[in-house]
Amino acid sequence: MNIHNSDTEELEHGTRNVKHLAAHAVLAFRAGFRVERVSLKATSNQSGITCNWKEARGCYRDDAKLINRSFALAYIGEIVDQDNVENLSDELREEIKADMVASEDSRETAVAWNLVESVRDINPFAHIGYKLASRLIRKDKLLIEKLAAHLLKKQALDEKSLLIWLQENASPYSLDELEKANTY
Repeated sequence: MNIHNSDTEELEHGTRNVKHLAAHAVLAFRAGFRVERVSLKATSNQSGITCNWKEARGCYRDDAKLINRSFALAYIGEIVDQDNVENLSDELREEIKADMVASEDSRETAVAWNLVESVRDINPFAHIGYKLASRLIRKDKLLIEKLAAHLLKKQALDEKSLLIWLQENASPYSLDELEKANTY
């Protein structure tokens, strides 16, 4: 799972939101969420990644775990972007707005699924999601960078292409184990 210098150089000179989107795609893959597409050519009212995490509710049978992971999905892009907050591109600003909407959706869904009484009570879920996203970035940093380079070359990946690429390039591990780790 090595990244060639040409891949990282191209990534540095490419679209800034590509790593943001790659991080979302890797977390979704690890969580078992279906990603319909990931594209660098998103419209102004749509994120570059299409992933409806709520579809996994029947498979999960654990609403709290699903909400925790939905927060991780919402936060991971912003965590990846923390080092590059100056001169944000319009594309990256749109992705950050989409992440904020996704976070609010997770809050409202937790209330609707009766996990908490109000959105004011959601902080424990958000905290767990943030920690999970941070851990995943550390563990899958090379995979995220490699997917970002691949996405930069392809510009878009449909569900099947993304899944095949991730299955071929991701080392196996349990997201449950990562959730139980003591470190950020």
